[in-house]
Amino acid sequence: MNRRRLRLASVDDAIDPGQARIDDVPTGFTSTLLQTDGAARAHRPSHRELAQTLFDHRRARVRWFGKHTKVFQESAWDVLLELFLCHEDGRSPSTTSVAYGAGVPITTALRALKKLEANGLVESRMDDVDTRVRRIAMTTDAVRMMRGYLDEV
Repeated sequence: MNRRRLRLASVDDAIDPGQARIDDVPTGFTSTLLQTDGAARAHRPSHRELAQTLFDHRRARVRWFGKHTKVFQESAWDVLLELFLCHEDGRSPSTTSVAYGAGVPITTALRALKKLEANGLVESRMDDVDTRVRRIAMTTDAVRMMRGYLDEV
């Protein structure tokens, strides 16, 4: 095909096999298209990265607002984010680890875990080695919901 006769009415015309081959599009135009499209796909963060970003933002809020953070604290959400990060890393944390990781007191974490478990978002089981330790995990439905949420943010 002769480059001079190539009509670029739209991007679809440029890549429609009946109109032209992608090789027929002028060099600058093609590389810009591919770079823009490739960059958008290459920089889409994973669910784990998005959850970590949300978690980091919440920690920054605590650093900046200090004692005033209690006004807008959502401990159950902090616990759920921590559990999702653990899930994505393949870890099965103890109750104490969840509290520490979420940055909430153990009693607050226990109340949040009780509510989350009552709502079918988390489940707990005894540790295989130490029966005094409870291992906490998100349910399959909760993981699905969190991923759906993270896809939207």
